[in-house]
Amino acid sequence: MEQIIEAARFAPSGANSQPWEFVVVKDKEIKEKVVGLITDQAVYSRKAELARDEDLRFPGMQGPYMSRLQECTCFHTAVRRPRTKEAYPYSPP
Repeated sequence: MEQIIEAARFAPSGANSQPWEFVVVKDKEIKEKVVGLITDQAVYSRKAELARDEDLRFPGMQGPYMSRLQECTCFHTAVRRPRTKEAYPYSPP
């Protein structure tokens, strides 16, 4: 896990701002909540994926991969740092 996060930490970003923090979740209850959120969102993602031409569909959306998430020992995710909002404010066109 440390190697994965270390590699991601050096990923390119606009103006080298690195607008992310990494969160590793090992707690069983929180992992269950995360799996629930991912599962809920997957319903919509799957519907969108089915609207694409069959040869353009993402293979991972075609199988029952959600049940395997419960088996993960931990999750890691990147979240945006709030401090970058001030440096790179969104200005609609």
